[in-house]
Amino acid sequence: MKIVTISSDTSLIELIDKPEVKEQNQLIVYNKSNDLLDVVSFIHTNHPSILIVDDDFLKPDTAHLLKNVKQLNPDLAIVFITSDPGIELGKQVSQVGIHFYGLKPLSENELEDSIRSITKLKTTLTQY
Repeated sequence: MKIVTISSDTSLIELIDKPEVKEQNQLIVYNKSNDLLDVVSFIHTNHPSILIVDDDFLKPDTAHLLKNVKQLNPDLAIVFITSDPGIELGKQVSQVGIHFYGLKPLSENELEDSIRSITKLKTTLTQY
């Protein structure tokens, strides 16, 4: 599966860029621009199965971006990572339909387990 990560957070990228994750997935990290049009275009061009979005990279437009991306690809699995513990952000993002909501700092296994779970779910769904 193709996983696109939108982030410039090196510790988050290191959590994703592990042999256990890479052996079954193609990983692409995007951190060139936080302009919404550039990000949406990049996501749409790459057709990922899983999108990992770092809210800290896209603030304050993350929820808006996710709504647009979901409209373009309703089957896209979204992993949302943030350092903002606010309930308001959680409400906005949960309406989009995300598969995992992570609060920084993440443990090593949290992100890996969520990717593994989403991959397994998507594989099972494509078999039927």
